[in-house]
Amino acid sequence: MSDTPGPFGPWPVIERHVRYRGRFDVVEERRLTPDGEILWTTVVARWDSVVALPLWDDGTVTLVRQFRPPLGRVTLEVPGGGADRDADPAVFAARELAEEVGIEAAELLPLTTTVAFSGAVDAKIHIFLARGLRAIPSAGRDAHEFVEIVRLPFAEVYQWVIAGELVDAPLVMATLLVRARGLA
Repeated sequence: MSDTPGPFGPWPVIERHVRYRGRFDVVEERRLTPDGEILWTTVVARWDSVVALPLWDDGTVTLVRQFRPPLGRVTLEVPGGGADRDADPAVFAARELAEEVGIEAAELLPLTTTVAFSGAVDAKIHIFLARGLRAIPSAGRDAHEFVEIVRLPFAEVYQWVIAGELVDAPLVMATLLVRARGLA
């Protein structure tokens, strides 16, 4: 599978307007389609993100539990955060592990890079498996970040994923990829 342009794209941008600037930018673009029509698209533009599933030698993983206002509920998630687009995502994954859950990893194995919603969001999510772990003092969480650090058996998390009980897409993807590749 390739992401190189084919007969369906790329579609040239005729006009571009930033409608909102903030933590996320909302951009409207007029594009010329292959059949000569003009199409308005709306894109949520933001920075890339990284997550790392910390897998301990005893078969447990460290996750974070936190309230997510857009969902109105508490979720179980992989530690992660924002990343600059032109930098090495592993550097940001290591930083997030240290800051968010107080873990240093000897190895950050890239599992995949994906997008959350390709029809409207331009950000990539870089997903890693962290191994060779050791606890370190946390570098400190961001302001207004309220998380509970939990350590659970990977096998239990995998069963929750299979049962459809977890909603965090990076956690679901990381868990399935780790299991499919025989890494846990």
